[in-house]
Amino acid sequence: MNKTHLYLLKRFSQTKWPYYGPVETKFYIGESFNSDIKELREKKMIEPCAGLNGLLIKILDFESKWN
Repeated sequence: MNKTHLYLLKRFSQTKWPYYGPVETKFYIGESFNSDIKELREKKMIEPCAGLNGLLIKILDFESKWN
């Protein structure tokens, strides 16, 4: 598990909302964010999607892939 994976897992368990902003996530994760996001996209765990104020990170298939 990478830092972004752990952060999104924690946020989802608190809010049950599958959409998160990449800017805020990058702020909390730091330098490893870009490589972490690439890894999660390759594993089909997240995908970018459009939001009102720009891109969002959408968690995919939370039940089977994230635990």
